[in-house]
Amino acid sequence: MAWEGQWNINDHPDVGGYLHIYDETDDGFYFDIHVAYTHVGEIEGAYAIKNGNVAKSVEDEYGCVMTLTRNGNFIISEEGPECYVWSGMAIDLNREFTR
Repeated sequence: MAWEGQWNINDHPDVGGYLHIYDETDDGFYFDIHVAYTHVGEIEGAYAIKNGNVAKSVEDEYGCVMTLTRNGNFIISEEGPECYVWSGMAIDLNREFTR
């Protein structure tokens, strides 16, 4: 149960945001991801299934699948090609987070 908690963006000094992981079980967890610069991107209430150090969100109504890879105190988020509906112009959800 090492995923749960608040993770903050640390990959760019001008980009703010967080990854909040909650209700973790042996199988998966729910998460909210929020990224802000001049624009805002976010996903709330997504469910991800864990497989070792990688968790993939369940495909949503737009076909968006987020991949979260945990390495110690870091998580890297990668958005799938259909996730642009949540991030839009001038912002993406491909970030590195730390505790």
